Amino acid sequence: PPPPPWRPSYEPSPPSAECEGDPTIQDRERYAREIIAHLDPEGLYFPVSDTAELAALRDLGGRPRIQLAGFIPTADLLNGLDHTQLTHLWLNAEPTDPDISQLSRFPNLQVFRVNPRMPRVRAGG
Repeated sequence: PPPPPWRPSYEPSPPSAECEGDPTIQDRERYAREIIAHLDPEGLYFPVSDTAELAALRDLGGRPRIQLAGFIPTADLLNGLDHTQLTHLWLNAEPTDPDISQLSRFPNLQVFRVNPRMPRVRAGG
């Protein structure tokens, strides 16, 4: 069969200075720029499994729906999420601190989901 009438034009993005030697970070940043940035966030939970993925989403302007799918220290999570944009948070990994009262720092948070197989979380005290 003849080749397709188009040829994909793919030019790899140059790595940023701070991650020049780490291909994992380069791949993550590139994926964020080239794929995640173009996804419509409406109704879509963006899974985050570490602080680097959280930072990549924040660099893209944050997202309203986040699924926490990996271990992230509570302080990093609170600092890495966009406080004005977050509307839905899905906790699918055990938090480092079961006290969720600090979620009150997110004024637009409407939905908080917790995986039922996880240890209990508490709202203060």
